Amino acid sequence: MGTYTPEHLERWSADGPTAFDSAANYAGADLSDFYVAPVSVTRDSELLERVNWQVVTADLDKVSQHDETGSHSMGHWACGWYEIYLIHADDAAALQAADQWACSLADYPVADESAWSEAEFEAVGDYWERCGLRERIEALARYGLSIFAARRDEVPEDPTGSLRCYLAEGL
Repeated sequence: MGTYTPEHLERWSADGPTAFDSAANYAGADLSDFYVAPVSVTRDSELLERVNWQVVTADLDKVSQHDETGSHSMGHWACGWYEIYLIHADDAAALQAADQWACSLADYPVADESAWSEAEFEAVGDYWERCGLRERIEALARYGLSIFAARRDEVPEDPTGSLRCYLAEGL
């Protein structure tokens, strides 16, 4: 295995993800031989964060050449838990790929447009199924669509896409 020094990744630190964390409060394993990938998820992650996590970690799993590289879940007092992807300093292929992801996501925060679009489409459908009849009627009326479509299980057709955009805001 060759060596690679990433330009855009941070080494793991026990100081944690918030300003209120400190190494003095950390009692876990020494992970100082690891770099942190440019994606993470928490209990409260939004859809795009979850999609980026899936896309980037799947890619890093494919190129990783080190057994210790991978996803690590940690409990946290503020957000309940968070999951980060740690890359061993000896895993040159994964470090290079993660460094490229860091640059790419800094320029444009979507790892994969198709994956995000598909996840949003499914999430909007799930949200519609959970909506009560009153909420469905209000949304349809807001966008000038037939309120009789409120009884349908699937999101009604909307030529402008405004209804789907409105529903996606609630995700």
